[in-house]
Amino acid sequence: MKLRDKTAIVTGGGRGLGRAAALALAQEGANVTVAARTVTEIEKVAKEIRALGRSALAIQTDVSDAAAVKAMASETVDQFGTVDILVNCAGVIGPIGLVSQVEAGEWERAISINLTGTFLCCQAVLGPMMAQKKGKIINVSSGIGMRVYPRFTAYGVSKAGVNYLTRNLAAEVQEFNIDVNAMNPSVTETRMQEEIRAVPLEFIGQQHFDRFHGLWEKGQLYPPEEPVRLILFLASPVSDGLTGQYLSFSDEKVQAMIAQAMS
Repeated sequence: MKLRDKTAIVTGGGRGLGRAAALALAQEGANVTVAARTVTEIEKVAKEIRALGRSALAIQTDVSDAAAVKAMASETVDQFGTVDILVNCAGVIGPIGLVSQVEAGEWERAISINLTGTFLCCQAVLGPMMAQKKGKIINVSSGIGMRVYPRFTAYGVSKAGVNYLTRNLAAEVQEFNIDVNAMNPSVTETRMQEEIRAVPLEFIGQQHFDRFHGLWEKGQLYPPEEPVRLILFLASPVSDGLTGQYLSFSDEKVQAMIAQAMS
């Protein structure tokens, strides 16, 4: 067990990649706080973690709410003594559409959850991590934040911001041995993919409509348990000193690095 008795927080932990990450961290010995907005989902995941013999907290949290995030981190420290690992997995895909058509409120919601939420969660765990001079922060990003991707502008801007936040925070806390990295899970079969496929053609455009439906129909989406291997790698001691990076699970070099380090 590479993470025995470590404490992890996983946001967006009620389903999809977040759920898979929470369970995988527990299987490696970590106690886990599962944070998300839907209580029934996080309580179910926490129950699954306890069945693995680890301790778990299920804390309803809106990551865009600074007070809620601070309370969630404080409760975790009160229960487990510290925080060793943070996985920022909470996120939304919308709004999808042309910039000329996107509503300002939906734009702000995407930024507040995907980017500001990541910032708030990072900030909330820095105190205990800096005090113990050790920590792992893993920000779930996307390839959309690395290139031009029309009609996904709000999501892309938020993830580009996450990438920049990752690099700068890594430089700020390197002296405290806190590793901060961004990971791209690549195209994974989650609720977010279902939401993308449900977007009407006139909003998503023919090219994206064909691509996302085609990947699903051909069975070319990763199950969440696959890219979680990259999260485990970044959370474990085998990646100590690796920081400020953006790593994509679909990169063959990254997969080879994971296989070698985690064998």
